[in-house]
Parts: sequence; C-alpha cells; structure tokens
Amino acid sequence: MTNLPPPAEELRLLDAELRHLDMRRAALLRRREWLVHTLRAAAQQPARGAGNAPGGGPPPAGGG
Repeated sequence: MTNLPPPAEELRLLDAELRHLDMRRAALLRRREWLVHTLRAAAQQPARGAGNAPGGGPPPAGGG
C-alpha cells in the first residue's frame, strides 16, 4: 500500500512545486527573450554595416 501524505501536506508540497515551476518558467522566458533579441541584433548587423563599408555593396555589373 502506498503511503500518501495527508491532504494538507500534499497541498503544501504541490504549492511549493508549482512555485518552483513558475520561477523556472520565468527564468526560461527571460533567457528566450535575450536570445531572440541577440539573434535579431545579429541579423541586422551585417545589413547596417554592408552599405557603409567600402566595397560592401553588390559587385558592379559586367564584372568590373
């Protein structure tokens, strides 16, 4: 037979586990937000720098 804790104790354990999961979810969402921001910034970086650097545009027509 399984020894289950009394309902009040089980409720306390479940609440503690749910708080832990909420904190973990919040940390994962913050990390995800940072990664999305970092990837978007990296994707925009070459686009901004390409027009400003010498030779950064498309090659001339006719091979130069």
